[in-house]
Amino acid sequence: MNPADSIAARVPPRLKPDFNVGSVAKLLLVPALFGGLALLYWFNPSQFGFYPRCAFYEATGFLCPGCGSLRATHQLLHGHLATAFQLNALFVLSLPVFAWFGLQFILAKLQDRPHSLIVRPFWVWVGFAVLLLFGIGRNLAVNWLGWHQ
Repeated sequence: MNPADSIAARVPPRLKPDFNVGSVAKLLLVPALFGGLALLYWFNPSQFGFYPRCAFYEATGFLCPGCGSLRATHQLLHGHLATAFQLNALFVLSLPVFAWFGLQFILAKLQDRPHSLIVRPFWVWVGFAVLLLFGIGRNLAVNWLGWHQ
């Protein structure tokens, strides 16, 4: 008798759980998303202070490319597209792009096709340039041209 066989006979088999972590995470993600949107719908970030503050703005006094996104989301949830656009134009303009990527991902999952988000380096650099130019442009408009956010 092989010594490894005697050890294997004494060790109980490892049982696999009935669920995997990925499916539990998905089940928790959807209610968390809708809960966050409900919170943004009923509690305006301009009036309630429990929302996170922008660390970049707190440290420098300049608006980052994401500043105003919570307030813009609140306005979008109430159907005020123009106000949301004034608060963060880049965020509002990027929503259709993210919706398209999300739809492609969902369709691939429903059709049981593999789907990965592969972006060419050129488009990553274009995205960084857009973020940088938007951040600079909105601070110039607010600080030097007197536009208010």
